[in-house]
Amino acid sequence: MKNFILGIIITLIVIALIYWSYPFIIGFWSSDKLLLPSELNSEAVDFGMLKVEVFGKGEPLSGVEVDLGKIGSTGPIGPMSALKTDKNGIVLFESVPIGIYDLFWNNYAFPKEYIQPSPMSIEISKDELTEERIELIPK
Repeated sequence: MKNFILGIIITLIVIALIYWSYPFIIGFWSSDKLLLPSELNSEAVDFGMLKVEVFGKGEPLSGVEVDLGKIGSTGPIGPMSALKTDKNGIVLFESVPIGIYDLFWNNYAFPKEYIQPSPMSIEISKDELTEERIELIPK
């Protein structure tokens, strides 16, 4: 009985350590943090919205991650925001600071049966909804 209780205590301690150290550990592997769209530019006072529809073979694709931020020659630079498409193939980035951003993809939540599109530039205007429909091309 004593070993059982000791095992439970050790397990709880390990779980607590993992829970509290997770943000610190993740910081070693990711220099960029995922943010709310409104946090892409901390100095922004004007905002717009971005609606992205993702389709493949004419059908909406759910669970596809759409990334919004700035991308350089070696990949994402600076802060970025990411959302996954809903059952209708739609993501809605609300309260996006006005400006020009890149819309891009990653390998983590992208359907393997489609070709990953190149990043595209998107301009967000004050108090406007910018809409983009993307038809993915099958491999």
